[in-house]
Amino acid sequence: MENSLQALRYIGIEHDACAIYAAISKKPTGVGTQSVALWKVGVESLRQMDHRAGWIDGRSDGMGLLVDIPRALWAQRLSEHDIPLSPFTENFWIFQVVTPMTQRRDSLHTLGHALMGTPFRRLLSHLELTDNGQALDSHALWLDDASVNPQEIYRTLEALERAFPGRIASFSNTHIVLKVTQGPEALERVLGDQTSSAFQPRVVIGHNRFSTNTATDLSRVQP
Repeated sequence: MENSLQALRYIGIEHDACAIYAAISKKPTGVGTQSVALWKVGVESLRQMDHRAGWIDGRSDGMGLLVDIPRALWAQRLSEHDIPLSPFTENFWIFQVVTPMTQRRDSLHTLGHALMGTPFRRLLSHLELTDNGQALDSHALWLDDASVNPQEIYRTLEALERAFPGRIASFSNTHIVLKVTQGPEALERVLGDQTSSAFQPRVVIGHNRFSTNTATDLSRVQP
């Protein structure tokens, strides 16, 4: 009985902590399958959880969204660069890394070196967003053989982690990450870009990071 009373005392009491939101659509991926795109719902969830983001001097400890790869948008990008490969396949991967804006060229060289001897090759790079002098870069990779041993993929991830310690945002053939130390409006601007207006993810996970005992840094933000 006493344990039950102790548990009841905590009901309704809000503690300082990270905030998480998730939504999954039952409908097939595609434009017009939902009245409101899930990424918009995700942005609104971050706005509702904004008080958990640990704001200091106009910057938060970070917030972000994990969503499906916007394949139609990447198809457009590949076409514009005359790359005759389809992002609508499991061979298509996205590697995302946080890097200082002044070191982006060096970062590209580092990536090329890290991929040597792996079953992946870089197709195209895209600057997703900037945040306080840092960039979130997305690199489209191609896996030459989709049936490759999963251990080879894991060894590639290990090589990337050695090359970019503590800076990798995502390495996946299903999802991407968008994260900022600014407010949800910054993510809304990226996702609401005219070229991505048709983006309709099936899954969205939002996260507001509360950890004011560490530095506010984009690489530390987990969506």
